[in-house]
Amino acid sequence: MREAILVPLVVLVVGCHAAPSSATSSPDAGGCAVGDQSQPDGSCVAPGVPPSQCAAGFVADGQGGCAATMPASDCPAGSMAMPGETSCHAVGAIEPPSCPKGQLAATGEASCHAPADCGVAPWGSAPVDATTQYVDGAFAGTSDGSAARPWKRVGDAITAAAPGAIVAIAAGSYAENVALSTKPVRLWGRCPSMVELVGSGAAAVQISGAASAKSELHQLALRGDAVGVAIAPDTDATLLDAVWVHDTGGYGIYAQSALTLQRSLVEGTTDVGVYVASAKATVHASLVRDTLRGTDPWLSGEGVAALDGSTLAADGLVVERARGAAIWGTTSTVTIESSVLRDMLPWDDETGGYGVEYVDAAGPAATLTVRGTNIARARSAGILAAGQLTALIEDTLVHDTALSLTDGKRGVGLATQPIGANAGASPTVTVRASLFERNRTSAIEALGTDLTIDGCAVRDTAADGSQQYGTGVIALADVSAKLAGKLTLTRSVIERNRMIGLSVQGLDATIDGSVVRGTLEREADGHFGIGIQFTAQGPLPATFTLRGSLVAGNRTIGVLADAASGSIEATTIRDTRPRVADGAAGRGLDVQDTQTHVAPGTVSLHASAIVGNSDCGVIYTQGCTGDLDGVLVEGTKALADGSGGDALIVWDGPLAVTNSRFADSARAGILAYGGQVSLANAAVLCAAFELDGESDPVVSASYGFDLAGGASCGCGATEGPCQVVSANISPPQALTPAR
Repeated sequence: MREAILVPLVVLVVGCHAAPSSATSSPDAGGCAVGDQSQPDGSCVAPGVPPSQCAAGFVADGQGGCAATMPASDCPAGSMAMPGETSCHAVGAIEPPSCPKGQLAATGEASCHAPADCGVAPWGSAPVDATTQYVDGAFAGTSDGSAARPWKRVGDAITAAAPGAIVAIAAGSYAENVALSTKPVRLWGRCPSMVELVGSGAAAVQISGAASAKSELHQLALRGDAVGVAIAPDTDATLLDAVWVHDTGGYGIYAQSALTLQRSLVEGTTDVGVYVASAKATVHASLVRDTLRGTDPWLSGEGVAALDGSTLAADGLVVERARGAAIWGTTSTVTIESSVLRDMLPWDDETGGYGVEYVDAAGPAATLTVRGTNIARARSAGILAAGQLTALIEDTLVHDTALSLTDGKRGVGLATQPIGANAGASPTVTVRASLFERNRTSAIEALGTDLTIDGCAVRDTAADGSQQYGTGVIALADVSAKLAGKLTLTRSVIERNRMIGLSVQGLDATIDGSVVRGTLEREADGHFGIGIQFTAQGPLPATFTLRGSLVAGNRTIGVLADAASGSIEATTIRDTRPRVADGAAGRGLDVQDTQTHVAPGTVSLHASAIVGNSDCGVIYTQGCTGDLDGVLVEGTKALADGSGGDALIVWDGPLAVTNSRFADSARAGILAYGGQVSLANAAVLCAAFELDGESDPVVSASYGFDLAGGASCGCGATEGPCQVVSANISPPQALTPAR
């Protein structure tokens, strides 16, 4: 991959140098220094970001830019802070302890326990009354259903029970298939560890018929070679409370009509733990784990599945060691709150292992909401949201997503995309107040998606098995589906990711009031480390607005616009470091066009500070155009080999510069290769060459500087009219965007 930068053939040291931030310009007739803007009240506004334009959560840094107000040290794992916050706060639910078989700890619980206490023999805490039918399999006499002469079989008690009556069940293992079909009944065991229904060839408990609506199961264990509990479509409002469904040869719970599941444990079931089909289900304070792969071609060991127009609302739910996905939804409305999804396993082909897998091709009516949740150690993707859907991810922690076992190349925190070439519409996904940390490949990857990220932290993304990638956020157009999508990123922090902090490809993006910092090089070869890049995707250029933001301490390039057009306003780009691979680059803003099928872009840079970068502060090449107004470019440093150190490079142009200052550059203040640069109220101070003009080496075009609008050059006492020199400096090469 060609990324080298040519070393200048000749470097002449003339002019003078000053310490960083020391350069000032002589006042004009109105009392303002050249480059400052005179205000109606007689005050002067210096180039850079005016303090009044620092975004919420930012303050003036005293160097012409803005700094984010944040905690002095990094936030601990699982916590974050946004610009304007001085302390860290936890995100998502805290993981409860792992528990032995037969016990659970729901979200918010610190210790393991059985689903229910066994109470006093023989009926425990069952709320018995005059209508109660009693069951005790150990009773040896003649039964009439009373406490003194209980039934020996649960089925006999159900037959004798009045509608809505309680059937109290004493300790024992009852090998029978229980059917509720003619009336509602409340089955109430002493406790799940002592009372079990064992089915054979069919569901251990089958609930069907409108007459059985509002049936309840309490404090029972259910197992068998088929389904644990099956609820037919014509039944309504079934309650399962403190039940233990385990070791079934089929689904743990199969609900085709309204279900409430609470304080329950579902483990060791087959195909899926809880299957909601065309129904409404509420799951509260329960645990689903260790689901096994069976013979169902559509299910592979998922924890909870909501399909075919279902409505699933879960809170306080823990799903662990499910296969394929902890929660799988399609064509349904799924809401997950205050839950923990952890340690997911792949399918048999070693793909999958999602925390949440939501796929919907039906239309925007279906929704996914994940709030206050912790998605830990999924595989391939923590959340996969695909199709024509609306999704909200809020106050959620997605972390340590592992690589896919098949290729070792996918370990995304959140992945969103349309479905197929005829997708119809982009997914609409909002991510708010959430933390993505230590994921692999990328933290957030959005293809053809209308994506909003607000108040989020994305950090410490690693790399895949080949030491590639590790990007924070990728938003790219889906060319095949003809869906560009868009990105809105506000009040967020993207830090310490690898290769690219934020990558926008072929769509429109707005970045406001955010921080992108400390992007690291690609592990495989030491290249890249780009803060933000805007690039084309196929024939689609990127367009963007970047405002009120800080891009700091990245490598190679702070902001790259390649075949992209947009504006940068009230933004600070500082301290970009040379790349690790060869010590080259370290540019602040790089505007270029390496995409031969896309027209060169136009980028406006206004009221911004480009400070302390290496090689060059701002560069426009390959026919890209734009304008600079109210810009401070200061302290551009040379590279270790002595090359570079230019504040502004213009190749081809044209470029208009107004109300700006270029100070303390190691080499040229403004360097033009055949470009036409106009300066109005601009100061170029304390550089080896204030203005350097070279012929375009490609088309042999002459450079031109228009100084009629007023320009001042020099350093201290030598400041005066600008002179143009030609020092025979070789032009830099364009840098390859990261992909």
